[in-house]
Amino acid sequence: MLSKILKAFPLLRATSGMATSRAAIHVNMENFQMTETERERIDEDHLKEQILKASLPYVHKHGWSRLSLGEVDIKSRYGFPGAKSVGLSEASHGLFPEGGVMLVSYFYTQCNKELFSWMQQQSGDSQSSHHRSTFEFLEAAVQKRLTLIFPYLEKWPEAMGMLAFPSNALEGLKLLGQLVDDMWHCAGDRSVDTSWYTKRLVLAGIYQTTELHLVQDDSPEFEATWSFLKRQMKLLHSGQKGLSSLQEVMGQVLKGGSTTVSLILCYPGDQVRNIIGFNRLNR
Repeated sequence: MLSKILKAFPLLRATSGMATSRAAIHVNMENFQMTETERERIDEDHLKEQILKASLPYVHKHGWSRLSLGEVDIKSRYGFPGAKSVGLSEASHGLFPEGGVMLVSYFYTQCNKELFSWMQQQSGDSQSSHHRSTFEFLEAAVQKRLTLIFPYLEKWPEAMGMLAFPSNALEGLKLLGQLVDDMWHCAGDRSVDTSWYTKRLVLAGIYQTTELHLVQDDSPEFEATWSFLKRQMKLLHSGQKGLSSLQEVMGQVLKGGSTTVSLILCYPGDQVRNIIGFNRLNR
């Protein structure tokens, strides 16, 4: 199992002196001249973000669909105000040929950004970080990230199904890859060997299986989900001690219902590396 996973990715090339922060890149706009095409693209991207942000409140009623984005309901002839709420025509939903999955992607990305800010604060808090191990940090990060979907928990199974659909699977992997990479990076992982990949693969599986438990959990305060997460993190911790333990972790993740590892193994290494973002060595 482990050998198949490692073959799914090319070996990581050790790179030094490339650590950068997202916030450390600044552009001098006075010296930056854009072409008309580039301006139009930026304007369109801004417009899309406006529509997506305005559409989220309508997910509760219409789900992750074109209706939430502002499409006219043919039967009722009523335009639902995702696009309309920002003063645009219902026809603006045509900016999203992929449909409602782009609304899911937008929400997922915003949650990832919010979690990243939270993790940076936690990493910088000497009191909380001093008494917390790497795996306790990761467990807290997974739990925090899952609580961010609470406002749409009732509709989240629909979103999960959309991201698992074959035509959307690579977008889902990209979002998940960004998430687990951020988690490990903020937890202090600076590995430059093959463990860099396996750590992220296992954490991705743990996140997805815990997410699956969450949407089905009817226990008080989601106690069953958090207990399941704690057990999985203990397995992950034990997996760092040897190959056999790591293989056990992967087996448990697959038994738990994660499709992440299976999807990754179906694609060529270079393609997955580029799309998911696991080729980003500029940390």
